Amino acid sequence: NTNLSSALTFQTATSGTNSEKVRITNDGNVGIGTDAPSELLEVKGSGANIRISSDANTYLSLDSTQTNGDEWQIFNAVSGTTSGLQFKDVDTSKLVMLLQEDGKVGIGTSAPGHPLTVVNSTAAGTPTAWIHNSNNVAGADCLVVSSVSENDAEVFAVRSNTTTYSGGDTDFIVKLVSNS
Repeated sequence: NTNLSSALTFQTATSGTNSEKVRITNDGNVGIGTDAPSELLEVKGSGANIRISSDANTYLSLDSTQTNGDEWQIFNAVSGTTSGLQFKDVDTSKLVMLLQEDGKVGIGTSAPGHPLTVVNSTAAGTPTAWIHNSNNVAGADCLVVSSVSENDAEVFAVRSNTTTYSGGDTDFIVKLVSNS
C-alpha cells in the first residue's frame, strides 16, 4: 500500500518497558525527546542541553542558501592560553564580535582591550555607536558616538528629536579641536 507513512524509532527498555528516545519521521525530521518533530532537528526535554566537544576549535555553522545568504559561525576559538566565543561572517572572513573568557567584548576587533571595545571601520563621520529611543516623538533622545576626522569633528553627542545621524537638536557635544 503506497498510502502508508512510517517513522523509524529508537527505543530503550527499562524493566521490560520500552521508551522511545529518537524518531525519524517519514518526511526526514529528527526528534530527540519528541515523537512529533516539527523541524529538521528538534531536541526536547527537561534540561535539553546539547554539547559539542572537540580537542580542536569547534563551531556551529548557520548557512543560508538563499540568494545573498551568508554563512555565519559561532566559533569557540582558542588562541594560546585564552579562549573566546566568536561570531564570524564566513563569506567575508570577518570577525563581527568576540566574547573573551576574561569578560571583554570586542565588536569589530579581535583584541578588545577594555570591557567593551567597539572599532568602526567605516568612513569618518559615520557613528560608531547609536542608541536611540524609537518612540519618534518630541524629546525622543539618542546617544551618538562618532568617529574622528582631521578637522573639528563630533566624538560624542547626545541628541534629541532626530531619527537619523545628520541634523537634529544637539543637547551635549564633545569635539576634538586641533591645536595647530
